[in-house]
Amino acid sequence: MPPESITSWKDLREQFTRHFTTSRAQPKTEATLEAIYQGKDEPLRRYIERFNKEVVQVNTTDDMKKYLLECGLRPRSNFAKAVGIEKSRSLDELLAKAQSYIQYEEREVADAIRHSRPEDNPPPREPSHKGGDRKKNDRSRETWGPPSQFTNYTPLLTSCKHILSECANASFAKQESGS
Repeated sequence: MPPESITSWKDLREQFTRHFTTSRAQPKTEATLEAIYQGKDEPLRRYIERFNKEVVQVNTTDDMKKYLLECGLRPRSNFAKAVGIEKSRSLDELLAKAQSYIQYEEREVADAIRHSRPEDNPPPREPSHKGGDRKKNDRSRETWGPPSQFTNYTPLLTSCKHILSECANASFAKQESGS
């Protein structure tokens, strides 16, 4: 501000307000909610969390909030279809219905992950005829040595052949005993 530009309290108040109005938190409007859409690969849970984070800051009716939530759903998603077929009477009813679809989506993702890991689900092996006729519960191999304290192993990211060639090419220092 230039020197002597304020001649009264009214001038000070007006200039102060004009200067700091933009830094003041402005109330959010329905336009904020209209701009929220469910992404192409975004889970329903994440979309509703983003929507709910903003909706609490907007002063509008529950019917408008419900309408804007429905508008933002990914087109042709299972939940959007269900909402289109059977309309919810309130925002709370819509969110309760969404909870069932969220659980369904999360089960589907878990199943897809579980079934896409071939190393955890090896194909069944044909029975060996080497040992003659063994009983069903009979162990095909005896365990050697003391029981292991390790029950979980990290899978190798490279072939055994590569690891063994690295070991063959490495020089190992012999550790001297302290006796």
